Amino acid sequence: MVHYLGWINWMLAIFNMIPAFPLDGGRVLRSAIWHFQGDLTRATRIASLFGQGFGIVLIALGILNLFFGNLVTAIWWFILGMFLRAAAGQSYQQVLLRTGLQGEPIRRFMKSHPVTVPPNISVEDLIDNYVYRYHHKMFPVVTGADNLAGCVTTQSLASIPREEWRSTACRN
Repeated sequence: MVHYLGWINWMLAIFNMIPAFPLDGGRVLRSAIWHFQGDLTRATRIASLFGQGFGIVLIALGILNLFFGNLVTAIWWFILGMFLRAAAGQSYQQVLLRTGLQGEPIRRFMKSHPVTVPPNISVEDLIDNYVYRYHHKMFPVVTGADNLAGCVTTQSLASIPREEWRSTACRN
């Protein structure tokens, strides 16, 4: 049993070192490209293309296995290929986003005065005067001098029967 588990562990290690981003081998490839070219975004793009290409190879292997009647193997190769292809593309998008937002202060993306609601507001008033007006999915509930008491979401409002809207307050 120990021999079998050791063999599986080695196979996983070898698979993980395939130079297909975001596998560890793909990360090594990206770091080598980054070292020689000096551009993280370009290195990630190239490494993610390798990862997407390898994902396509796995998908093709799955389709090939399907023709040979290996349904379970085909499904596994196909799912693994789809996952690897999507993960490689998303990893590149993440680097693009990080690069684009680098150095930007958080206040640029946040409202300094968010739309808040008092705790004693009825659900009916909240829906009529806040949800329909601002179209937010969540509103902070604030008491007194800007003390956060909690949050009310449109999802939580959906569970309240319409006939109880007028008599139900946010704090309930």
